[in-house]
Amino acid sequence: MEKLTGEVAEWLCGLPEEKLEKELSSKSAEFFKGSEKFLPEVVAERLYNMGFKEQWIKVEEKAKEVESRISKLDLDEVLDEEVEERLEVFSEFLNKLFQAFEIREEHENKKILFSHRVVLEGKLLCSVRKGLTLIGNILDNFKKVDKDEYVTALKRQKLNEVICCPSFVL
Repeated sequence: MEKLTGEVAEWLCGLPEEKLEKELSSKSAEFFKGSEKFLPEVVAERLYNMGFKEQWIKVEEKAKEVESRISKLDLDEVLDEEVEERLEVFSEFLNKLFQAFEIREEHENKKILFSHRVVLEGKLLCSVRKGLTLIGNILDNFKKVDKDEYVTALKRQKLNEVICCPSFVL
């Protein structure tokens, strides 16, 4: 099951709670892309409640971990223009990340249909995960600051593509 289809959704919803929860926990957010056209609301609500809530919790935990890693950076040794630029990008990303959580809350408050939430929040989760992974990789090598401006520009561009993607905008 690479992608959610109407038949797959019906099959999933026919599963007992325990099996459904296990099946959905193994699916990534990409699994739900494009399903709003055929996914009945009752099915979407069940899939959302059993599949997405856990994914949002995991993303929130990873975001807190990244935020903690950024705050613990020892900048005395490496503070220069390049490092300041990276910190600025991290700050921009964290702001976008908090917007993602606001979008989710807004969906709940405005009672957005679950069939749409599954798709919209699926795209949002993909972008957030991609950005968190990229920042984690940069943090792993933070003290090995590239002096090559071209490499630095590419890294900034890659992160900006993630935080500026259409599904990441309020």
